[in-house]
Amino acid sequence: MITEVARRVGPQLFGPDDEEEVEVLTDPAWLRAFGAAYAAALALGAPELLTPQENAVLARRWTTVFGSPVLPGR
Repeated sequence: MITEVARRVGPQLFGPDDEEEVEVLTDPAWLRAFGAAYAAALALGAPELLTPQENAVLARRWTTVFGSPVLPGR
């Protein structure tokens, strides 16, 4: 999702990956947003994979900005 939104912003956020010969997100701010979203998805979407403390650390960047989501059944 982050990559899709970044594509709408502009091509300047992307650069080549010479090894894979594809275009990838290279903008540092957008890469941090991607990392925060990815970590939150893991922590909030599959909490049984990690300890509660590990989940809290992974979700912290996301929940600091957006708050904790209301998750059904939890």
